[in-house]
Amino acid sequence: MTDSQITAQILTESLKYFLKYRDQTVVIKYGGNAMIDEKVKESILKDILLLKDLGYVGEITAIHPEIIERINQTDAVPVIASAAIGLDGEIYNVNADTAASRIAGSLCAEQFILLSDVRGLYGNFPDEGSFIDEINLTNLEKLVKEKKITDGMIPKIEAIKYAMQEGLGQAVLLDGRVPHALLLELFTDRGQGTLINH
Repeated sequence: MTDSQITAQILTESLKYFLKYRDQTVVIKYGGNAMIDEKVKESILKDILLLKDLGYVGEITAIHPEIIERINQTDAVPVIASAAIGLDGEIYNVNADTAASRIAGSLCAEQFILLSDVRGLYGNFPDEGSFIDEINLTNLEKLVKEKKITDGMIPKIEAIKYAMQEGLGQAVLLDGRVPHALLLELFTDRGQGTLINH
């Protein structure tokens, strides 16, 4: 695996622990030999600080599509960060897949494209012969129940299901590493990723 793939795998694995420790108290004893080496001290303090930014994780309660629709009437392309302002005025991190799905659903988008570092869905990953060109939600849920789709793909599937319940037309899982993958998916007869229908 490449360094970026290893990093992505670690982040994916860590999601369940972010959720586990959310709103929980963690006591860290820091002292002794760990305080002697300046580099070690700096690394530990950075980790503790990160554990505190991670504390500000929020759930989406509302989308305001009128703002995006207003931008769409201009020549600008809206770029939306996966952060949001809470009722208390704090800025919260939001899962990017979740945020994108809520936006796609609220806009009743024709298509929702999730760029990833894999080609799409597989019946038996990473066997290329098991690549799935097109699938509906019913068969997709069967693959999840059979544990043929796991790990980091699950939040993406949940995001797609939510968006479709809200009015999304179709979704595509697409490898963003492929040059011009978006153009090939949208404007050619044979797409590049996995097309998901109702």
